[in-house]
Amino acid sequence: MSKSEKGRLDKYCEIVMGQSPSGESYNYEGKGLKLIAGAGDFGEVYPKAKKYTTEASKISKYGDIVLGIRASIGDKVLSDGEYCLGRGVAGLRPLSKLDARYLWHWLDHVRPVLSAKAKGATFKQVNREDICELEISILQLEEQKRIAEILDRTQSLISKRKEAIAKLDTLTQSIFLEMFGDPVTNQKKWKVINMSECAERIQIGPFGTQLHEEDYIDNGIPLINPTHIKDGKIFPNSAFSISSEKHQELSQYNLEVDDVILGRRGEMGRCAIISENENGWLCGTGSLFIRPKHELLNSFYLFCVLSSQSIKKYLEKASQGVTMANLNKTIVSQIPMAIPPLSLQKEFAQRVEAVEKLKATHRESLSQLEALFASLQHRAFRGEL
Repeated sequence: MSKSEKGRLDKYCEIVMGQSPSGESYNYEGKGLKLIAGAGDFGEVYPKAKKYTTEASKISKYGDIVLGIRASIGDKVLSDGEYCLGRGVAGLRPLSKLDARYLWHWLDHVRPVLSAKAKGATFKQVNREDICELEISILQLEEQKRIAEILDRTQSLISKRKEAIAKLDTLTQSIFLEMFGDPVTNQKKWKVINMSECAERIQIGPFGTQLHEEDYIDNGIPLINPTHIKDGKIFPNSAFSISSEKHQELSQYNLEVDDVILGRRGEMGRCAIISENENGWLCGTGSLFIRPKHELLNSFYLFCVLSSQSIKKYLEKASQGVTMANLNKTIVSQIPMAIPPLSLQKEFAQRVEAVEKLKATHRESLSQLEALFASLQHRAFRGEL
């Protein structure tokens, strides 16, 4: 291991604390410098500032690391030019003994330490001294660059895996549109019937009078509300579950395999297919479920229709409620459903199953890469890499 020295971060890095310019100086016409007010102006790697200021007093240079110091403490981007630094950020400019990429990765490693220093009632924030007093181990520059290169390569592999998963996420919708067209405009001229005609059952979750706060127990039979549905998957909360006795009392709301559960409040189109794992769980008050007639509808086809952008827009227009969109049984029953041949729906499901298997492989690979990166990062800043 190379010889190292330890010291406060400000010994090896110039730290420029941001300062808010006056509101009168803001503009969107490109006058002055772009303003990085906080982490809300961060992109994936570089800043994505939305407005300009003609009164920039604290300025980043090309290559600086711009660090979030308010609310999103520890988020960071690379400065690809001169920006005005607002009060929610600080600019970190490495001096001669510190490699910029080494500092970039070290900031991830030390983020929990920095976050723990935050103070504030409304917004947590760290100050100059909180950043300056962070202790950093400084290796010889060549050693810093070697460590940064290893971490950069691993991070690049992680980014590529995420990109591959994102492309596969869009592939399902592309296959759907290729095979069936838009479900609302129905360019392929499939037969169209109301949801009520192709569903064996459409059931709203229990009313509030049937399910009270005192009915909830820990680690019982889960119930599914819209908040438990994310990206087509179900994530139950053990605190939102009921006893076997209550479950039997509310048996008409029990979910079965291949039902499609749909959130009826808030975000439209939030839905998932009930698998063997969720069989027998309870449809929550904020949800409803559709039990398709399997001679007409494949559950996965139904899921893709309900989660499509065009049906989401249809539901947003049809939904009731001033402060929050709300679906009822009548609205859902009247959803116009294009009905392609069942054989084509099943072929679609098989093609998507192949995509899902590939996504699962990529996710497993991503999980392994992220674990490797965490291990490498931990070892790197303990002097073990």
